[in-house]
Amino acid sequence: MKPVDDIRNQLAHFRKRLDAVEQDTLEQVRTWLATRPELNPPHASQVHPTSAQVSSAKASKEMYATLQNWLKTQAIEERKLSDIQVAFQDIEALLPEPLPSTAHEHESWWSNDYLSHPQSRAWLRAGWRVRDVNLAAGEVTFQRTNAL
Repeated sequence: MKPVDDIRNQLAHFRKRLDAVEQDTLEQVRTWLATRPELNPPHASQVHPTSAQVSSAKASKEMYATLQNWLKTQAIEERKLSDIQVAFQDIEALLPEPLPSTAHEHESWWSNDYLSHPQSRAWLRAGWRVRDVNLAAGEVTFQRTNAL
């Protein structure tokens, strides 16, 4: 599974296209996983989020709502542009609190992960995706994903 983890990191951090060997590796793993017996997931009644988890999720969504709205306006105002470059400090000016330290230290914070990153959901819902991030310069480049 280590090769799959490495391939995932290459893709998720928007850096590399897969070569034929990597594609074959993923296909072999997909086939292997498809033949595995299914595990019974816990019944929905057995899984209850805590009130802290619910309030944390709501706070995260609200934290990036202004970024989402700003990116939506950029999609409308800058129809001719497919990319926009934004300084971290300009993003922080939009938010109710500063970006977390991980945004300044780890490219993975900027990954286009719709499932587990509330910040990603904000820009993806606004019709943009992160194309590139430059931690040293404190800048991120968003690329339009759809024409509004």
